[in-house]
Formats: sequence, C-alpha cells, structure tokens
Amino acid sequence: MCEALHQLVLNDFYRVAFRKRAYASLEELERDLATWLQHYNESRPHPGRWCYGKTPMQTFLDSRELAVRAVQQASGLGA
Repeated sequence: MCEALHQLVLNDFYRVAFRKRAYASLEELERDLATWLQHYNESRPHPGRWCYGKTPMQTFLDSRELAVRAVQQASGLGA
C-alpha cells in the first residue's frame, strides 16, 4: 500500500511540480505538496466504483462509523 502511495505522489505531484518550477526551498515544495494533498483528498471526486463521485475524505467519513462497528464486533467489544 505504501509503495502505491509513493508512486501516486511521484507521478501525479512531483513529476508535474518539477516541470512547472524550480523550488528555492524545501518549505515551498512542502507547501505545494500540502495543497495538492488537500485537493486530492477533499476536492476531486474519487473514481472508485462504489464512491459515487464523492471525494476520498467524504467516502472515508461516510464509512467511518461502519468500520468502527466492524472492528468492535471482530474484537468482541461490539453490542
């Protein structure tokens, strides 16, 4: 999973960003990366089949309660 995230960030952010500008500091690069991550998670629609065009953050928030209940049941803590 980690490798997939690294590949995504490399292809979709770093390669594009470094073609657009030369960064004078790490802070500038980090600021642009944070902006990109926020857009990636909170603005763009998730292309997944069962996400119905929601953003990744909205998909996460909508399924969080269900996931917590599933973990509680699996660990014997659920009602």
